[in-house]
Amino acid sequence: MRISVGDLRYYRDSMQSIGQLASEHVRESVQSLGDGAGVTAMREAAIAAITESVGIHGEMAQALAARLFDEVCAAEGVGSPTFELYDDIIDYGMLEEKVRWAAQYLADRDGGERFMDECSVLAEMYAWRCNRDSTIRNCERNGLRYARVPTNSNPCEWCVMLASRGFVYSSADNAEAGSHEHCKCVVVPGGPSTTIEGYDPDGYYDMWGGMVNARAYERAKRNGTSMEVERAGIMRRYGEAAKRAKARHKR
Repeated sequence: MRISVGDLRYYRDSMQSIGQLASEHVRESVQSLGDGAGVTAMREAAIAAITESVGIHGEMAQALAARLFDEVCAAEGVGSPTFELYDDIIDYGMLEEKVRWAAQYLADRDGGERFMDECSVLAEMYAWRCNRDSTIRNCERNGLRYARVPTNSNPCEWCVMLASRGFVYSSADNAEAGSHEHCKCVVVPGGPSTTIEGYDPDGYYDMWGGMVNARAYERAKRNGTSMEVERAGIMRRYGEAAKRAKARHKR
């Protein structure tokens, strides 16, 4: 199956729309309390709204993932695939903790808007996570591999590294190492003949090497060391980050 640039753009734009709906849902829910609402009321309203958004917009995001998954499986001849929707992707204890942390801004002058921004972005992020993680889990269940594809023209170094590997991911352990907050990469399932127009893993590998070398050069200049020393340190931290992510996944 060949996934066109237009197909990928439609998928990305659809997820952007779902994320925006999640963000607006939380903002409107908290703002409906009115100007006189206290810290506790706003905090609890935000927790409730984000939790509700996960149920509504997280499910929409998973349904979008299911459509792409089914299309790929049909094109690749995968026999009797099943796409399962999950309700345990988001850690609700962590959700509450993040909102309580953001509530510190409510004590500051004009901090209410910062609080709203933090909570609405959190809801958007959770929608994206539901989309990615449901694809990852279902690929693992059905024996498919998948690639991580950046959706903007200026992806971060970590996402470029992951994109450079192509369709090699096969389990949640692989994928969890690639997750970071506010990531908007698309997880694309694939079979033996799946290609994505404009997606060039080798090109991303070269880009990643350039990014690492540039960072090593700056660190060497600042620290009075060599590029080799700094590059080794960067690569070591990559490995440590992956180990921490896998440990989080197994908890």
